[in-house]
Amino acid sequence: MADGDLSEWYATDIKPFEFAATESHWSIGTFDDDNDLSATTYIAVDDNYLYFAVDVIDNVYSYDPTGNFWEDDMIEFYVGLYNETKQHRGYKRNAEPDYKYMFIADRLDQDGAGVVNLMQLEDANYEFVNFGASDWAVEVKLPLDSILVAGYASDARFFPLNGMKIRMDICFHDSDSPNVRDGVISYSEIASDNSYVGAENWNFTWIGDTDKVATSVKQIEAMVAKTYDLSQNFPNPFNPKTTIEFALAEPGKVKLEIYNTLGQKVKTVVDDYRIAGNHEVSIDASDLTSGIYFYKLQSANFTTTRKMVLMK
Repeated sequence: MADGDLSEWYATDIKPFEFAATESHWSIGTFDDDNDLSATTYIAVDDNYLYFAVDVIDNVYSYDPTGNFWEDDMIEFYVGLYNETKQHRGYKRNAEPDYKYMFIADRLDQDGAGVVNLMQLEDANYEFVNFGASDWAVEVKLPLDSILVAGYASDARFFPLNGMKIRMDICFHDSDSPNVRDGVISYSEIASDNSYVGAENWNFTWIGDTDKVATSVKQIEAMVAKTYDLSQNFPNPFNPKTTIEFALAEPGKVKLEIYNTLGQKVKTVVDDYRIAGNHEVSIDASDLTSGIYFYKLQSANFTTTRKMVLMK
């Protein structure tokens, strides 16, 4: 629930992004101490929603609806909703769309190809809570389908995959008096109040659990697969990393699993939704012993198995 109560987040094993004025990057302005601005920030995503929750320590809470939003206590969240293989400038659209979200006391706006209001404070999926003269919190449950509004309808609908690398920045605007911005703390250490310009000023993060075997995932968009296929891993034999490519004629739920010679499953490489096309997965098998293994690709309409050799 987007109700401003972050206790359910603290009870999970989701690792937060921690910000503190004495340690975090000042994008612009100055801060006195950690009571001037500190924040515990949680971000999560599944196939249906992007979740964002922030618990902010702030010695003075300030909001003036008649002024500029960037002169209030608020958050700008920048994110590229696709797997990024190389850095770029500006905002992309279509297959690799970049977005800017403004979490403001009375609304949630989206930008990147023109400002669009997505939610109001009264909406069940958006909550901005101030605790009086100081401190505030934000909680958002953003339907991924709702992103594709007017001006963004051509953008690819986002489906998260474990191991994705996405471009991101979080900017906390601090105001201690109406219509005066005292400073900005940002996740990106190269930002100087210019994250709004484009992705070249953002940092990045990983989606999922980096302990998983899929250490990198690349969608090869130049080719459109017309058949199902599972390629031989390369290199083979390998030690301890190798790459597997597979092709999907139709989108859907896919499993790619590794088995030993006894038929026991030892790794799940992929277990999620994939779009049609060619895919590449990098595997780190440093926790497996030398020997022969089999990797199996399974979807609703296709199943096949290949052999590979780990030689340490």
